[in-house]
Amino acid sequence: MRARGQQLAPLARERIPGLVEQLVDMGLQALGGAGYGGVGKKVSQ
Repeated sequence: MRARGQQLAPLARERIPGLVEQLVDMGLQALGGAGYGGVGKKVSQ
């Protein structure tokens, strides 16, 4: 797992903005809170 993480790290750095947005959206959806979702959309814009 560590070696795999090290290989993925450079790719993650190149795509950080998109990945962060995706992860935030996924996390907020997982929480299932409408209020959290609204905050996430405001922050991304």
